[in-house]
Amino acid sequence: SKALASGADQVIIDLEDAVRPDNKAVGRTAIADADLDWSRVVVRINDMTTAFHDDDIALLRDVGAKTVMVPKAESGDMLAAISAALGGDCHLLPQVETVKSLFALPDLLASTGVVRACFGHLDFALDLGSGQDQQAMLHVRSQIVLQSRRADKPAPVDSVTPDFRNPEAVTADALAARNLGFGAKLLIHPAQVD
Repeated sequence: SKALASGADQVIIDLEDAVRPDNKAVGRTAIADADLDWSRVVVRINDMTTAFHDDDIALLRDVGAKTVMVPKAESGDMLAAISAALGGDCHLLPQVETVKSLFALPDLLASTGVVRACFGHLDFALDLGSGQDQQAMLHVRSQIVLQSRRADKPAPVDSVTPDFRNPEAVTADALAARNLGFGAKLLIHPAQVD
């Protein structure tokens, strides 16, 4: 409720990075028991390579989630399988978090149900073995914007600013993302919304 009241356009409930493996079932139960406005709530599921993915999909079918964030999306087939498992009636937000996902981006953006691309620079930098700063990620961010435009999708969503206690950093990151052509930004704390 705090996140929904924060002024954010959408609220993402993260079952992947934000929930330890031993608490995944508890996290899913909390979502199932909550009274959520599914027009404003997105669920970030665990990726297909994990043991938690199928239970996440079952939960989303049961609660009638409308929008799903797909971490480490690496192929159109992956997105098609998720869409089919959800009955083909769900919006998908694939996250570019690996080098493979960057090269698969045209296929991802052409997949049924995909609304727009999202960037996850922290995992991308880990996969690439690079720095996480603006300069290190400039080419990747530019490619995501260009590919989104080429696919006639809305401007993509930029990655988080991890330091939620630094409003100057999130502002600078948001302005830099907007300057590149991003249309939105992921946040990790209500203090970043303003």
